[in-house]
Amino acid sequence: MIKFDEENHLYFNEKGFIVPSVTEIIGAVYGTGLENAPAEFVARAAAKGTAIHKEIEQFIKTGRRSIVKTPEAAHFVEYAQKHTLDLKNADTEQILYAETPYGEVCGTADLIIAEDLDDYKTSKTATNAQIKKWQMQLSMYKYMAEKMGRTIKTLKVLHLTEDGCDEIMLEYLGDDFVLETMRMYSAGEKAEQPAPQTQLQTVPQNELDYVEYALKQIDAFEKQLEPLRTKIKAEMEQRGILSVTIGDVNISYVAAHKSKKFDSTKFKAEHAKMFALYQKESEVKSSIRITVK
Repeated sequence: MIKFDEENHLYFNEKGFIVPSVTEIIGAVYGTGLENAPAEFVARAAAKGTAIHKEIEQFIKTGRRSIVKTPEAAHFVEYAQKHTLDLKNADTEQILYAETPYGEVCGTADLIIAEDLDDYKTSKTATNAQIKKWQMQLSMYKYMAEKMGRTIKTLKVLHLTEDGCDEIMLEYLGDDFVLETMRMYSAGEKAEQPAPQTQLQTVPQNELDYVEYALKQIDAFEKQLEPLRTKIKAEMEQRGILSVTIGDVNISYVAAHKSKKFDSTKFKAEHAKMFALYQKESEVKSSIRITVK
Protein backbone atom coordinates (compact mmCIF):
# COMPACT_ATOMS: atom_id res chain seq x y z
CA MET A 1 0.00 0.00 0.00
CA ILE A 2 1.47 3.33 -1.07
CA LYS A 3 0.86 6.47 0.96
CA PHE A 4 1.09 9.90 -0.63
CA ASP A 5 2.11 13.01 1.31
CA GLU A 6 0.38 15.68 -0.79
CA GLU A 7 1.91 18.64 1.03
CA ASN A 8 5.50 17.52 0.35
CA HIS A 9 4.62 15.50 -2.76
CA LEU A 10 6.30 12.33 -1.47
CA TYR A 11 5.36 8.67 -1.85
CA PHE A 12 6.02 6.14 0.93
CA ASN A 13 5.93 2.35 0.68
CA GLU A 14 4.64 -0.03 3.37
CA LYS A 15 7.97 0.09 5.18
CA GLY A 16 7.88 3.87 5.35
CA PHE A 17 10.63 4.39 2.77
CA ILE A 18 10.34 7.12 0.17
CA VAL A 19 9.63 5.83 -3.35
CA PRO A 20 10.87 8.02 -6.23
CA SER A 21 8.20 9.46 -8.50
CA VAL A 22 8.12 9.28 -12.30
CA THR A 23 8.66 13.05 -12.46
CA GLU A 24 11.74 12.81 -10.24
CA ILE A 25 13.20 9.91 -12.22
CA ILE A 26 12.66 11.46 -15.65
CA GLY A 27 14.04 14.79 -14.42
CA ALA A 28 17.16 13.13 -13.00
CA VAL A 29 17.88 11.07 -16.12
CA TYR A 30 16.70 13.31 -18.96
CA GLY A 31 16.56 16.76 -17.37
CA THR A 32 13.48 18.83 -16.59
CA GLY A 33 13.90 21.53 -19.22
CA LEU A 34 13.41 24.08 -16.45
CA GLU A 35 16.96 24.19 -15.17
CA ASN A 36 17.43 27.80 -16.31
CA ALA A 37 13.89 29.00 -15.62
CA PRO A 38 13.38 31.52 -12.81
CA ALA A 39 12.30 29.76 -9.59
CA GLU A 40 9.41 32.19 -9.17
CA PHE A 41 8.07 31.29 -12.63
CA VAL A 42 8.30 27.55 -11.93
CA ALA A 43 6.57 27.87 -8.55
CA ARG A 44 3.78 30.04 -9.97
CA ALA A 45 3.15 27.66 -12.87
CA ALA A 46 3.12 24.65 -10.51
CA ALA A 47 0.62 26.32 -8.15
CA LYS A 48 -1.68 27.19 -11.05
CA GLY A 49 -1.48 23.65 -12.41
CA THR A 50 -2.31 22.18 -9.01
CA ALA A 51 -5.37 24.43 -8.64
CA ILE A 52 -6.67 23.42 -12.09
CA HIS A 53 -6.12 19.72 -11.35
CA LYS A 54 -8.10 20.02 -8.10
CA GLU A 55 -11.00 21.76 -9.82
CA ILE A 56 -11.20 19.00 -12.42
CA GLU A 57 -10.92 16.28 -9.77
CA GLN A 58 -13.75 17.80 -7.73
CA PHE A 59 -15.91 18.21 -10.82
CA ILE A 60 -15.42 14.54 -11.74
CA LYS A 61 -16.23 13.41 -8.20
CA THR A 62 -19.29 15.63 -7.67
CA GLY A 63 -20.51 16.50 -11.17
CA ARG A 64 -21.06 20.07 -9.94
CA ARG A 65 -20.31 22.59 -12.69
CA SER A 66 -20.27 25.45 -10.14
CA ILE A 67 -16.93 24.15 -8.79
CA VAL A 68 -15.20 25.04 -12.04
CA LYS A 69 -13.74 28.56 -11.94
CA THR A 70 -10.70 28.52 -14.22
CA PRO A 71 -11.01 28.63 -18.03
CA GLU A 72 -8.69 25.61 -18.30
CA ALA A 73 -10.96 23.44 -16.15
CA ALA A 74 -13.99 24.76 -18.05
CA HIS A 75 -12.40 23.58 -21.30
CA PHE A 76 -11.95 20.12 -19.75
CA VAL A 77 -15.66 20.04 -18.93
CA GLU A 78 -16.48 20.99 -22.52
CA TYR A 79 -14.14 18.28 -23.80
CA ALA A 80 -15.68 15.67 -21.48
CA GLN A 81 -19.19 16.56 -22.62
CA LYS A 82 -18.26 16.63 -26.31
CA HIS A 83 -16.62 13.20 -26.11
CA THR A 84 -19.23 11.83 -23.64
CA LEU A 85 -16.57 10.64 -21.22
CA ASP A 86 -17.81 8.09 -18.70
CA LEU A 87 -16.70 10.16 -15.70
CA LYS A 88 -18.93 8.22 -13.26
CA ASN A 89 -16.73 5.18 -13.79
CA ALA A 90 -13.45 7.08 -14.01
CA ASP A 91 -10.47 6.79 -11.67
CA THR A 92 -9.09 10.22 -10.95
CA GLU A 93 -5.74 11.02 -9.30
CA GLN A 94 -4.97 7.29 -9.34
CA ILE A 95 -1.74 6.36 -7.53
CA LEU A 96 0.35 3.91 -9.58
CA TYR A 97 3.22 1.76 -8.35
CA ALA A 98 5.61 -0.86 -9.67
CA GLU A 99 8.66 -2.77 -8.58
CA THR A 100 11.41 -3.19 -11.18
CA PRO A 101 14.79 -4.96 -11.09
CA TYR A 102 16.26 -1.49 -10.48
CA GLY A 103 13.97 -0.26 -7.74
CA GLU A 104 10.48 1.00 -7.05
CA VAL A 105 8.62 3.78 -8.86
CA CYS A 106 5.41 5.69 -8.16
CA GLY A 107 3.23 8.24 -9.90
CA THR A 108 -0.27 9.67 -10.03
CA ALA A 109 -2.38 9.35 -13.17
CA ASP A 110 -4.80 12.24 -13.60
CA LEU A 111 -7.57 10.20 -15.23
CA ILE A 112 -8.11 6.57 -16.21
CA ILE A 113 -11.33 5.58 -17.95
CA ALA A 114 -11.51 1.90 -18.93
CA GLU A 115 -8.35 1.40 -21.06
CA ASP A 116 -7.68 5.11 -21.64
CA LEU A 117 -5.03 6.91 -19.53
CA ASP A 118 -5.16 10.72 -19.71
CA ASP A 119 -2.95 13.40 -18.20
CA TYR A 120 -3.73 17.12 -17.94
CA LYS A 121 -1.05 19.62 -18.87
CA THR A 122 -1.50 23.33 -18.19
CA SER A 123 1.69 24.82 -19.65
CA LYS A 124 1.23 27.68 -22.10
CA THR A 125 3.08 25.76 -24.79
CA ALA A 126 3.35 22.24 -26.17
CA THR A 127 6.75 22.10 -27.86
CA ASN A 128 8.30 18.95 -29.29
CA ALA A 129 10.62 18.73 -26.28
CA GLN A 130 7.71 19.00 -23.86
CA ILE A 131 5.65 16.40 -25.73
CA LYS A 132 8.62 14.01 -25.66
CA LYS A 133 8.84 14.34 -21.86
CA TRP A 134 5.09 13.79 -21.58
CA GLN A 135 5.44 10.65 -23.68
CA MET A 136 8.12 9.37 -21.31
CA GLN A 137 5.93 10.12 -18.30
CA LEU A 138 2.80 8.43 -19.65
CA SER A 139 4.80 5.43 -20.85
CA MET A 140 5.98 4.87 -17.29
CA TYR A 141 2.40 5.31 -16.06
CA LYS A 142 1.20 2.64 -18.49
CA TYR A 143 3.97 0.27 -17.33
CA MET A 144 2.94 0.73 -13.69
CA ALA A 145 -0.79 0.48 -14.38
CA GLU A 146 -0.34 -2.80 -16.23
CA LYS A 147 1.88 -4.18 -13.45
CA MET A 148 -1.09 -3.43 -11.17
CA GLY A 149 -3.35 -5.52 -13.41
CA ARG A 150 -4.93 -2.87 -15.62
CA THR A 151 -4.95 -2.86 -19.40
CA ILE A 152 -4.02 0.48 -20.96
CA LYS A 153 -4.38 0.89 -24.72
CA THR A 154 -4.51 4.67 -25.13
CA LEU A 155 -2.15 7.35 -23.81
CA LYS A 156 -3.35 10.90 -24.17
CA VAL A 157 -2.44 14.39 -22.97
CA LEU A 158 -5.17 16.98 -22.63
CA HIS A 159 -3.32 20.26 -23.06
CA LEU A 160 -5.49 22.79 -21.24
CA THR A 161 -4.94 26.49 -21.82
CA GLU A 162 -7.10 29.56 -21.43
CA ASP A 163 -7.96 29.22 -25.13
CA GLY A 164 -9.07 25.60 -25.24
CA CYS A 165 -8.22 21.92 -24.92
CA ASP A 166 -5.88 20.19 -27.38
CA GLU A 167 -5.87 16.39 -27.48
CA ILE A 168 -2.37 14.95 -27.96
CA MET A 169 -2.19 11.20 -28.60
CA LEU A 170 1.04 9.49 -27.55
CA GLU A 171 2.62 6.16 -28.42
CA TYR A 172 3.95 3.82 -25.72
CA LEU A 173 7.75 3.82 -25.69
CA GLY A 174 7.89 0.21 -24.51
CA ASP A 175 8.93 -1.77 -21.44
CA ASP A 176 12.57 -1.56 -22.53
CA PHE A 177 12.47 2.25 -22.27
CA VAL A 178 10.99 2.10 -18.77
CA LEU A 179 13.50 -0.47 -17.51
CA GLU A 180 16.48 1.35 -19.06
CA THR A 181 15.31 4.61 -17.48
CA MET A 182 15.05 2.89 -14.10
CA ARG A 183 18.50 1.35 -14.55
CA MET A 184 20.05 4.72 -15.36
CA TYR A 185 18.33 6.37 -12.40
CA SER A 186 19.50 3.68 -9.98
CA ALA A 187 23.06 4.00 -11.33
CA GLY A 188 23.01 7.80 -11.16
CA GLU A 189 23.48 8.07 -14.92
CA LYS A 190 22.19 10.91 -17.07
CA ALA A 191 21.06 10.58 -20.67
CA GLU A 192 23.12 12.46 -23.22
CA GLN A 193 21.52 15.86 -23.63
CA PRO A 194 21.07 17.36 -27.12
CA ALA A 195 23.28 20.30 -27.88
CA PRO A 196 21.60 23.57 -26.94
CA GLN A 197 19.87 25.14 -29.93
CA THR A 198 20.20 28.69 -28.69
CA GLN A 199 22.77 30.77 -26.90
CA LEU A 200 20.36 33.55 -25.95
CA GLN A 201 20.84 34.76 -22.40
CA THR A 202 18.32 37.58 -21.92
CA VAL A 203 15.20 35.87 -23.30
CA PRO A 204 13.68 33.34 -20.83
CA GLN A 205 13.17 29.79 -22.10
CA ASN A 206 9.42 29.98 -21.48
CA GLU A 207 9.21 32.94 -23.89
CA LEU A 208 11.23 31.07 -26.51
CA ASP A 209 8.90 28.09 -26.04
CA TYR A 210 5.95 30.40 -26.66
CA VAL A 211 7.49 31.63 -29.93
CA GLU A 212 7.75 28.00 -31.10
CA TYR A 213 4.20 27.22 -29.95
CA ALA A 214 2.65 30.33 -31.56
CA LEU A 215 4.37 29.83 -34.91
CA LYS A 216 3.35 26.17 -35.02
CA GLN A 217 -0.23 27.19 -34.29
CA ILE A 218 -0.11 29.72 -37.14
CA ASP A 219 1.31 27.06 -39.46
CA ALA A 220 -1.42 24.62 -38.43
CA PHE A 221 -4.15 27.23 -39.06
CA GLU A 222 -2.68 27.99 -42.48
CA LYS A 223 -2.89 24.31 -43.41
CA GLN A 224 -6.51 24.17 -42.21
CA LEU A 225 -7.38 27.31 -44.22
CA GLU A 226 -5.95 26.06 -47.52
CA PRO A 227 -8.87 23.73 -48.48
CA LEU A 228 -11.31 26.46 -47.40
CA ARG A 229 -9.54 28.98 -49.66
CA THR A 230 -9.92 26.53 -52.56
CA LYS A 231 -13.63 26.02 -51.79
CA ILE A 232 -14.32 29.76 -51.52
CA LYS A 233 -12.42 30.51 -54.75
CA ALA A 234 -14.37 27.82 -56.62
CA GLU A 235 -17.75 29.30 -55.64
CA MET A 236 -16.64 32.87 -56.37
CA GLU A 237 -15.52 31.77 -59.84
CA GLN A 238 -18.70 29.82 -60.48
CA ARG A 239 -21.01 32.63 -59.42
CA GLY A 240 -18.93 35.56 -60.65
CA ILE A 241 -18.50 37.05 -57.17
CA LEU A 242 -15.64 39.54 -56.92
CA SER A 243 -15.78 40.34 -53.21
CA VAL A 244 -17.09 38.69 -50.03
CA THR A 245 -17.19 40.21 -46.54
CA ILE A 246 -17.04 37.97 -43.46
CA GLY A 247 -17.16 40.14 -40.34
CA ASP A 248 -14.00 42.26 -40.44
CA VAL A 249 -12.46 40.15 -43.21
CA ASN A 250 -12.77 41.00 -46.90
CA ILE A 251 -12.04 38.36 -49.56
CA SER A 252 -11.37 39.60 -53.09
CA TYR A 253 -11.29 37.42 -56.19
CA VAL A 254 -8.32 37.82 -58.54
CA ALA A 255 -8.91 36.19 -61.93
CA ALA A 256 -6.22 34.22 -63.72
CA HIS A 257 -4.16 36.51 -65.94
CA LYS A 258 -0.74 36.99 -67.48
CA SER A 259 1.74 39.54 -66.20
CA LYS A 260 5.11 40.70 -67.41
CA LYS A 261 8.08 40.86 -65.07
CA PHE A 262 11.56 42.20 -65.65
CA ASP A 263 14.06 39.30 -65.81
CA SER A 264 16.90 40.89 -63.85
CA THR A 265 18.93 37.66 -63.79
CA LYS A 266 18.98 37.38 -67.58
CA PHE A 267 19.64 41.12 -68.04
CA LYS A 268 22.57 40.97 -65.62
CA ALA A 269 24.06 37.99 -67.48
CA GLU A 270 23.77 39.67 -70.89
CA HIS A 271 24.46 43.31 -69.92
CA ALA A 272 26.60 43.17 -66.78
CA LYS A 273 28.12 46.66 -67.15
CA MET A 274 24.80 48.37 -67.76
CA PHE A 275 23.22 46.42 -64.89
CA ALA A 276 25.97 47.70 -62.56
CA LEU A 277 25.30 51.31 -63.62
CA TYR A 278 21.69 51.12 -62.47
CA GLN A 279 22.38 49.50 -59.11
CA LYS A 280 22.17 51.60 -55.98
CA GLU A 281 22.88 50.89 -52.37
CA SER A 282 20.12 51.05 -49.79
CA GLU A 283 20.24 50.52 -46.06
CA VAL A 284 18.48 47.39 -44.81
CA LYS A 285 17.43 47.38 -41.17
CA SER A 286 18.45 44.43 -39.00
CA SER A 287 15.85 41.71 -38.57
CA ILE A 288 15.46 38.03 -37.76
CA ARG A 289 14.07 35.29 -39.98
CA ILE A 290 11.99 32.60 -38.27
CA THR A 291 11.06 29.35 -40.01
CA VAL A 292 8.94 26.42 -38.85
CA LYS A 293 10.19 22.89 -39.51
